[in-house]
Amino acid sequence: QERANSFLALWQQAGISRYNSYFPKFDLDEPYLLVVTSPETAASLFAIVTKALADATAQNIESVLVISDKDGGIQELPKKLLHSAPRNIKLISLSKPCHHANLIKQATAVYTQNSWLGFEALLWGKIVHVWGRPFYAGLGLTTDILATAPSQQVSLQQLLYFILLEHSVSFYPNSQHEVMLE
Repeated sequence: QERANSFLALWQQAGISRYNSYFPKFDLDEPYLLVVTSPETAASLFAIVTKALADATAQNIESVLVISDKDGGIQELPKKLLHSAPRNIKLISLSKPCHHANLIKQATAVYTQNSWLGFEALLWGKIVHVWGRPFYAGLGLTTDILATAPSQQVSLQQLLYFILLEHSVSFYPNSQHEVMLE
């Protein structure tokens, strides 16, 4: 528990994400809901963004930001999505790579299907809405849209310890060695 809490504090302090090389950071000066998309979410992107737009309306949040969980940006949102957005809500997509940790840190909540960034959002203490079945769903930590009962309840610290500490391998490019964290 202590080691997981220390790791979590360091993760946030360092602003770490899967892709750490993209700067400058993107900043929005107002609260927003963050939708994370990837190639596997193309079919369900409309449903995820529609839910985020409805939640933004209910919470009086004026922006929904859509990003890619890959190191590239989003080419263009489908016109059907752009036309479905209420007039008082800005639907923004980033076409360039971005520093995900900064975007997650500033978001009010995160919406995703199966992205690793949903797990990162949990590490930032965000509410995470999940449409798929990634490893972090169904454990009582996320709002699972595919209404299934949690397979078991675990704490964020337990999940973090299992995924990032107990079962992680680090690769050092200079020495070409892999090292298990202990």
